[in-house]
Amino acid sequence: MIRRLIVTPQAEAELLDAAQWYEDRRAGLSTDFLLHLEATFDAIQRRPNWFPFARGRLRRSLMKRFPYAVYFLTERKTVTVVAVRHTARRNRDLERGH
Repeated sequence: MIRRLIVTPQAEAELLDAAQWYEDRRAGLSTDFLLHLEATFDAIQRRPNWFPFARGRLRRSLMKRFPYAVYFLTERKTVTVVAVRHTARRNRDLERGH
């Protein structure tokens, strides 16, 4: 079963900031980042239980090629993305159980 994807406003702001950062570095790189992010979202929707727990019920998927992690919660019919974070960033709010 493919779950419905929900992206919180905070996660959307984070992914847009990351995309802008890549675009500022090289024209078109943001498109590549967003395509990889879309593939990550697709994998999460299809098989959310394949991904390890990061804290409590919060799971984490590492993106390929880009040093970002997608943090999400799963419910019976939905997957809620709560953060899209650079892997070198200390995620204190996530460590507290979001």
